[in-house]
Parts: sequence; C-alpha cells; structure tokens
Amino acid sequence: MTLYRLKGVIPAGLYPLLGPVYRLGRRLAARVTTGFTGPHLTPGELERLLIHLGFRSGAVILLHSSMDAVRRAAPAIDPMALIALMRRLLGPEGTLLMPTFPFRGREEEFIRTDPLFNPRRTPSRVGLLTELFRRLPEARRSLHPTHPVAGIGPRADFLLGEHHRGRTYGPTSPFYRLRDCGGRVVGLGTQTESFTIQYVPEELHPRCRNLVFHPDPVPMPVLDGDQRLTCLVYPKKALVDYANVYRAQEILRIEGLM
Repeated sequence: MTLYRLKGVIPAGLYPLLGPVYRLGRRLAARVTTGFTGPHLTPGELERLLIHLGFRSGAVILLHSSMDAVRRAAPAIDPMALIALMRRLLGPEGTLLMPTFPFRGREEEFIRTDPLFNPRRTPSRVGLLTELFRRLPEARRSLHPTHPVAGIGPRADFLLGEHHRGRTYGPTSPFYRLRDCGGRVVGLGTQTESFTIQYVPEELHPRCRNLVFHPDPVPMPVLDGDQRLTCLVYPKKALVDYANVYRAQEILRIEGLM
C-alpha cells in the first residue's frame, strides 16, 4: 500500500526504482533499530514467541520470513534449527507451508523469460529459509509455475495438490484452501504487505479481478517428473497500473472483504 501511494506523487519513469529503494530503506531502518536495541531473543524466547503466534500441535501455518531479520533479533538461531523448531511445535499432525516463488520483482518480466518450472530443481527466490525448506526430502511443492508453495504435514496434499489446476490465488490454491484448514498466516521478520493471501479477494471479486489481473492467460510449461504439463497463468498487471490496484483494494475494503 505504501508503494501504491508513492506512485501517485512521482513520475511514472521512476516506478522501477521504488521497489529496490523501499527494500533498502527497510534494511537500513532495521539495522538502526538493532543498533539501539541490540539482539535480545534467546532460543527459548523465540520458541515462546512462535507459540504465541500459533505454532502448536496440529496447527496449519503459512510462513512468510526474512532470515536476515530473524538473525538480527535472534542471532543464536540458524535456518535449519528454526525449521526444526517450528516442525517440533506443530508436531506430526501439524502442517507447515512456505512460499517458494522462483522470481523476485515483476511477474510479467519473469514470464517473458519463458521459464520451465521444475518443482524439484527450480530454486526459490524468496529467501534462504524457503529454499532450504523446499529441499527437505519430505517436503512437497505445488506445481504452479509462478507462485509454488512448499509444505510438510498431513494437510500438504490437500493444500498443494491442485494449485496448478486453477488461478494463482483461486479456490484450488493453498492461499484460498488455508481457510478450509483453519490455517494461519505468520510473518517472521516481515510485514503484512508481504502476505500473499491478500491477493485472494482480488482474484475472487469479479470487478477487482478485471482491474488487477490480465484477462488472457499465459501458458507456462511445468515438468512434473517425466511428465510435461501446461499451466495457464493470469499475471498481475504491471506496476504502472497502480491506480487500478489501489481502486481494487478500496472496493474490497468498502465492501468489508479485505
């Protein structure tokens, strides 16, 4: 939302600079804050925080993360130890999900590279923790070529198994099905603006969908083992169309849907 408001007051030619500048500003602010407060979370305190956020036996959690931010707050924890801690808290009946998107930046630019998505080999570009998680032998990854999600737990098949059969954030997506499992979205070192679930109401609402997403699908190749599939993706419109995105969010807010 902050970026959309900034785009209303600066020349369109400067839009591509907004994302990197904004992320740099957040990193600098985090370092300044750490300089004043100092690292303060012990592993035990981090565990209690996770429990407070909803990590408990049998829970279903979709995690957004920044390992750099976590390490600034809890320097004694490493990525694999954090994954192990979260899985222990969720127990054998719990399910942990993480986004494993293969790009950063604009979806349209990524699609133009005509990538072949291989869930076993295509790396996650949305953080160290997500890449390590999706490489675990027991992890399953959805077949959606632009917004795949990895998961471990008894609900992973239901949440991920049909993601590629529908729209990115639609009823077959893990972002939508999270509700059917009583799931929760948690951010560690992130803000709510990074929560992918916010795009679900934009995808479902007919008027908003036309404002935010391209009407025509783009066929994208997916390699599932020895089988080659084609997935239809409706990419979000370019950032220069910020006015329509903002209008869509206002519609959803007014109607009480977001």
